Amino acid sequence: MKNSTKRAREQRGEVLLSVADYLTPKGSDCYAIFVEGEADYVGGTEIQDGDLLIVDRSRAPEAGDTVLVETSDGLTVRAYRPRLHLVGADEEAGETWGVATFVVRALRKGGE
Repeated sequence: MKNSTKRAREQRGEVLLSVADYLTPKGSDCYAIFVEGEADYVGGTEIQDGDLLIVDRSRAPEAGDTVLVETSDGLTVRAYRPRLHLVGADEEAGETWGVATFVVRALRKGGE
C-alpha cells in the first residue's frame, strides 16, 4: 500500500518535504529567533514584528545579506556591509551572530 501511495503522489507532482531539513540543512549551525519591533526593510527584505528568522551561524556573511548583529541595545537585524576596520574607529555594531537565511511569517493574524 505504501508504494502505491508514493507512486500516486509522484504522478500528481507532490513532494514530501521536511520543513526542518529544508530550513536547516545538514552541516549548518542554525537557530530560530522571533523579531520584536517595528517593520523595516533590511537588505531589500521586509522584516516584521513577530517574524521568525532562521539564522545560520556557519555561513559567512556577504554584502547585502540580512544578518543578526549584537549592538549596545541587544541584538538587531541589519544588512551586512563589509567595511574597512580602522584601529580606534568607533564601532556601532559588535559581533555578527549569523546570516538570516529564511523568514517565517504567518499569513493570517495569530497563525490561524
